[in-house]
Amino acid sequence: MQPHPFRIENGGIWAAIHTPFRPDLSLDLEGLRRNAGLYVDALHLSGVFYCGLMGEYWSLTLPERKLFTETLAGAAGGRLGLAPNCTHHSIAETIELVRHAREHGCHYAALMNPPVGPRTDEALHEYFRTVCAATDIEVIIFNTPAAGYMLNPACSRACARSPT
Repeated sequence: MQPHPFRIENGGIWAAIHTPFRPDLSLDLEGLRRNAGLYVDALHLSGVFYCGLMGEYWSLTLPERKLFTETLAGAAGGRLGLAPNCTHHSIAETIELVRHAREHGCHYAALMNPPVGPRTDEALHEYFRTVCAATDIEVIIFNTPAAGYMLNPACSRACARSPT
């Protein structure tokens, strides 16, 4: 994988963004396109995390999450770093979202500690290793208490040191 100009360690501000909805609860894709321009031109963001807790990923279907990525990537036109939360209760669909992110030019894929499923350090490490081994996109692990627990330091270290 080639290094990209939106590397987090290069500095700049990355923000967690909301998901715009219409009154009928469908995605507001025009609002998303408009917001993408504001993120770049008015806020001068280096990148955005989306479809996470602020983005209400639990409110979106798998096709809507993919459409969000496609729309945002198209509207950003390469001017904004992209890091979608690809967490899903199904590991197969998590991998599908990670691969989709890579295919549509995202720079990172974010994975939250899974809200259901594995809880032991060994099982959690295997979960992250399995997802990471399925693609070559860089992964950000978002350790959040919203999952009902936190990854402990030993598990976090093991994941960070894993070659995949």
